[in-house]
Amino acid sequence: MTWTVESKSVVVGSGDIPSSTEVDYWCTYQKGSVRQGDTATLLFSNIGGIQIQKIEYSVKSNKESGAGTIIVMADDKTLATRSGTFKEWCGTYDAETYHSVTAWTGQQTISSYLCLQLEGTTNSLHINQFVITYQPAPAYSVDLLISNEHYATLTETSGGAGIELPTIDDRENWQFLGWAPHDSWQVNQLPNTWYQAGAHFYPTENSSLWALWQYRENKEPEYVTDLQDGDYLYLNRQDKLAIKGTVSEGKMEHAAMSPDDEQQVYHIAFNATKDSATILHKATGQYIGYTNGSSPKLKDAASKWQVWHGGDSTIFYFVNTQGKKYVLFTSLNSNIDRAGVMKVNDETNAPTVLLSAEQEKTNPVYTGHPECKLGTDFVLSSDNDVVVPFGIYELHVWKGKKYLRLR
Repeated sequence: MTWTVESKSVVVGSGDIPSSTEVDYWCTYQKGSVRQGDTATLLFSNIGGIQIQKIEYSVKSNKESGAGTIIVMADDKTLATRSGTFKEWCGTYDAETYHSVTAWTGQQTISSYLCLQLEGTTNSLHINQFVITYQPAPAYSVDLLISNEHYATLTETSGGAGIELPTIDDRENWQFLGWAPHDSWQVNQLPNTWYQAGAHFYPTENSSLWALWQYRENKEPEYVTDLQDGDYLYLNRQDKLAIKGTVSEGKMEHAAMSPDDEQQVYHIAFNATKDSATILHKATGQYIGYTNGSSPKLKDAASKWQVWHGGDSTIFYFVNTQGKKYVLFTSLNSNIDRAGVMKVNDETNAPTVLLSAEQEKTNPVYTGHPECKLGTDFVLSSDNDVVVPFGIYELHVWKGKKYLRLR
């Protein structure tokens, strides 16, 4: 297919153009001319399903000058960057005749977009056509593996159609995250590339993906029984919903309890007798307070909350000017996905608790092999430790050194 430049924002296509393709063109100077610092860009969106083989630019220069950089990008890759003068590309400067300059050759399947650019570095270059040679992409297959055991083979219905990645059940203490292009044993960092279940994956060759898991120890959290100044999550023990973020329009967000979410962490400062406190959102430095009128609501203020504490229950509340008690609660009712203040007759019945923000923080562990139990002496650090089962032993690679231990 050939795309001819008509103006600084319009190109006209001819030849075999994929039906779903969307095309945008813009030039920062005029039509297809680029001076030093100017750029002409041709962008194809929704062009998946083709395999490009060759890309050519039809270009001329000024009479005695002209230089630039040719750039070809596809999906998340830069396929080519070619800098030089027109004379280096074509043997001589030519202000009269357009010459074909090869920008890229190869075999590259496109799953989403293709971007062609010409950047000017010396006045001036002039482009009038982009020529793309391609063929329909083949339909690729993806083998899904769980711990090196074949789970399924998914094949595109047509080249470039992609496949939808499935979800599989969690395993004891291991939460399924998605699919990774490489197998892995126990590591402390997520792979650089992985795909969530339900995502549309566009293979560029027949390939394999491995199930990826994160360690989640199934244990009940230990709620605070001894009140001290510190950083905490404030949550409902029944549904494990915690307050989150700052006050907006008299309410707050709530979310599933997660000590690793800094938006759920609040600094609680108690008075000497531990019967009142202030609540500060640690990430932003904004206080969580309240208005004290007939229709109270939350506001950004350093209000003094009264504290009721018994066993591992902790409840923040206040009494308004009409003598009514209002509790800071993590969900107002089943129909409102927000936290706020709720009127109560007996504040001691609220199922709210404090959880230390540090209690459950551990370095994460990821693996493609949940069948291999997490060893009790496994060293967790930020140095991307690796454990490889080896018969009755485990090979530990830690900080560049290898250790062999009994399993």
